Amino acid sequence: MFIPIGLDETETRRTPWVSLTLIALNVVVFVVVSIGGQQEEVERRVQEQGRQVAQYLEEHPYLELPSPLDRRLSERDRQHLEAARKASARAGRIPADWEIQKQQEQLDEMVRDFFTELRSAPAQRWGLVPAHPDALHFLTSMFMHGGWIHLIGNMVFLYLTGFFVEDAYGRILYPALYLLSGLAAGAVQIVHSPGSEVAVIGASGAIAGIMGAFLVRYARRRIVFLWIPFLFVPIFVRRIRVPAFVYLPFWFFGQVFLSEMSGESSGVAVWAHIGGFIFGFLAALLIAAFGIETKYIDPAIEREIGKTGSPQPEPAGLARAIVAGARGDLVEARRATGQILREDPRNLDALRYAYTVALSSNDPDEIGRQAARLLDAYLAAGENDPAAYLVKEAVTAVPTGLSARFLLRAGDFLARRGDGRQALELYDKVVQGFPDDPSVLRALVQSADVAARGGDRFRARKFLEQAQAHKACGPEWRPMIEQKLAQVDQAGPSRPTGYRGSRPTSG
Repeated sequence: MFIPIGLDETETRRTPWVSLTLIALNVVVFVVVSIGGQQEEVERRVQEQGRQVAQYLEEHPYLELPSPLDRRLSERDRQHLEAARKASARAGRIPADWEIQKQQEQLDEMVRDFFTELRSAPAQRWGLVPAHPDALHFLTSMFMHGGWIHLIGNMVFLYLTGFFVEDAYGRILYPALYLLSGLAAGAVQIVHSPGSEVAVIGASGAIAGIMGAFLVRYARRRIVFLWIPFLFVPIFVRRIRVPAFVYLPFWFFGQVFLSEMSGESSGVAVWAHIGGFIFGFLAALLIAAFGIETKYIDPAIEREIGKTGSPQPEPAGLARAIVAGARGDLVEARRATGQILREDPRNLDALRYAYTVALSSNDPDEIGRQAARLLDAYLAAGENDPAAYLVKEAVTAVPTGLSARFLLRAGDFLARRGDGRQALELYDKVVQGFPDDPSVLRALVQSADVAARGGDRFRARKFLEQAQAHKACGPEWRPMIEQKLAQVDQAGPSRPTGYRGSRPTSG
């Protein structure tokens, strides 16, 4: 199970009052509608009457469907009813005309009662019914939810994306984008199911629009997920970071796939999700193309921050660095981030963003320097999962050119985590990339320790012999290496045991 819990960068310039208000409104509306169990009682009666109608039709399949019920049936229901009609005709179970008329009147009355009860349900009363759309229900449907799970799921995604889109687009454009995305979502659902009598409810269409805008504006941000195994064992719970440009398109195409597989029978308005997401995505592209944020919104927010004065200048500085980076001004982004780090060298948000700016610069030396600082901070804070992800990301971004200090630190960390193969690969990069540097000795000795722990005493000896022959091996290293060689020999025959470590390299 993957549960989204936040982002890797959480700084905003101002309190996101619009997003907080939207979350509060959704929660308050849900609580008011649910007060006294009225919603649950109505839904129970609707389900019971619907069951009775379905049972009566199953017993009398030759009857004509009243038009409201006919529009509500799915294709699968129609096929089932048609098969029952044919079976009834073959069995000769069709009664006389006068009896059919009487049964038809009873069915019509049952269906009228069902829809009367259905229309009294809050979701149907305030939701958007595609067969009867109007402006009021376009709006009210965005604040109705079918249950706590529905509400919480939507609010989590609004929390993940809305705060930051509001920070970028301001307190006028952001709510306009939210509402227009919700309207677009409802319109797409109506176009897809024009005759449907099933009410569409929920904020997910509007929030999907905010998610589409987030993908354009914050594509490089990482969404933090809590991974919980099927059998909940706390020791196996992990935090996993997934870039927005990976997860959000995956979510969108998942909605498209769901729409193709389930049609109208899933009970989820997936076409509203698709329509809202596309609208928000395209709107964000237009905002960027016309420079609306950089020319108008960002200067206005900065002026407001300057007037009110920020009691915490550091977060505002980081926010300015992020804005500068988004504009492509890497010089200003480095300057603002550097100022924060001079005051607080262990600020994880600032260190992470300094590393992100380095990645954008494609400068191997700068990437290596910032990666080493961030790795030290992660390890000091006990953030082992982000540290492991950082190592993998940095090595992928800069296959050659990372500093020996970073490679050794990362190799030691991976070795402690039990990932001997990856640790040996990093030590090997030190040996290959810095053949004359004294750091090679430490890399070779550490490689020998990893190989020995893996049971490969043959390779452990080779690593130690290579270290012993290195020109930097002086009196401070030689006794320790000889002692380790003796320990390897004492442990047993020096032969390969199938340990999957990297081979010793030539110095």
